[in-house]
Amino acid sequence: MTRYDVFVWLSLVGFVTLCAAAIGVIFSVLINDIPQDHPDYMRIVIALNEGQCPDCDARGLDFKPRAGLSRNNFCKACDQGFNVEPDPPRVLFVQRIGRRSRA
Repeated sequence: MTRYDVFVWLSLVGFVTLCAAAIGVIFSVLINDIPQDHPDYMRIVIALNEGQCPDCDARGLDFKPRAGLSRNNFCKACDQGFNVEPDPPRVLFVQRIGRRSRA
């Protein structure tokens, strides 16, 4: 391995690390964890288990793609998103995600 190869390899590793850090910052801004000791946590979980939006009280959720055990659910009325695990009516863990855009 030449010095140039080592330089290219280290540059690539640094670039990938920088990109991963930037993506982590973006996702941490978009996802708002709702801790289980939050005063409204159980109200949010109960509403989602009943198929109701905890923000606007409208009934009806769009179930979007799943990854592993979690699934993104969006309110059909206000477009607020929630990442839940597992699917309703057995939601145990919730994360608030950004609103869906209707473009």
